[in-house]
Amino acid sequence: VDPRIARMIVAGAELGCLRQVLVVAAALNIQDPRERPREAQQKADELHRRFRDERSDFVGLVRLWEFVKEAEQKGTSHLRRVCRDNFLSFPRVREWGEVHRQLEDILRDLRLESPASPSGGEDALHRALMTGLLSKIGNFRPEQRVYIGAKQTRFAIHPSSSLARKPPAWIMAFELVETTQLFARTA
Repeated sequence: VDPRIARMIVAGAELGCLRQVLVVAAALNIQDPRERPREAQQKADELHRRFRDERSDFVGLVRLWEFVKEAEQKGTSHLRRVCRDNFLSFPRVREWGEVHRQLEDILRDLRLESPASPSGGEDALHRALMTGLLSKIGNFRPEQRVYIGAKQTRFAIHPSSSLARKPPAWIMAFELVETTQLFARTA
């Protein structure tokens, strides 16, 4: 994995939130499993809304993982149907699970804290993620409606983020993507 993600995993072990960090780390290494087909964007958004967390897209990924794992317990054909009905890509969901399994295997070999450890909470998760995202932190400037980040980078929250409607004073994002302007995604 990317060294930034590896740093997050080590911090997750130190902060007692390794289980959640592994879920997020695996998700950040694949293409987003949520789909929004043109002909059903509104319905897809409605179905995906249940995974959203108003404070964090990262927590939303953990919620989505829990939903997928629950469906997976009932078998592959059930998971395939659940993915189709909820606008999730079955191949990407499977890839997510495979990356997660590989990370668990590596951690077992390194004798880091067991991935089955109890949850360390959302704050611990965000502190662990921050260790790998220091260059993607920004402070909101309400008068300009932008965030100022490292090296005076100016960016806005991507409209697809759960944080876009109520911009917090500080933000941490996984990536900055330039389209019509520079956007923070997965915040």
